[in-house]
Amino acid sequence: MYALTPANIIGQLLLALPLFFVIWWTMNRVTRKRNSFLIPAVAALLLSPLLLIGLTRLFMVGITYEPSRAFSEASWQNNPDSRYHMAGNLVNDGLLVGKDTMAVKELIGDPFFRRDMQNGTFQWEYKMGEGAGGMGAQYHFLLLTVNKNKVTEAFHSRMKD
Repeated sequence: MYALTPANIIGQLLLALPLFFVIWWTMNRVTRKRNSFLIPAVAALLLSPLLLIGLTRLFMVGITYEPSRAFSEASWQNNPDSRYHMAGNLVNDGLLVGKDTMAVKELIGDPFFRRDMQNGTFQWEYKMGEGAGGMGAQYHFLLLTVNKNKVTEAFHSRMKD
C-alpha cells in the first residue's frame, strides 16, 4: 500500500526532478521548439509516484527471488548448498509423499536430523542450503513427516537470519 509519508514525498521529489528534465528535454527534441515548463512539470509530478512504486516493487522482487528447477538426484547429491532450488519440485509435485523411508534415503540420502513425534510419527530434516533471503541470510530445510515408514507430508521450511 502506498502512503503519503514524508519519506515518500521526498522520494517523489527526488524522482520528479530528473524526470522533469528528461521529459522537458525529450519534448524539446521532438517538437524542435521551446516548450513551457508546465507540461513536463505536471507529467513528472504525476509519473513520479508510479515510478517510485514500480522501482520499489522491482527491488522487492529482486531481493526475494528464489530460483526454482526440477529435481535431479545428481544435483541434490553434488550441490548441497543449492538444494533449495529443487524444493518446489519435491514438495509441490509430491515426489516424496507416499514413498517408504528406504526409497527416500536412496533418492535424497540420510536426514540431517530426526525428530520423534506422537503415535509413532517422526520427522526427518534435510539441509537444503542458504540463499534467496532478501536483505539477510535465509536457511532452507526440507521437513518430511513419516508415519508407518511412509512419508505423509513434505514441507519446505525457511529460517531467516
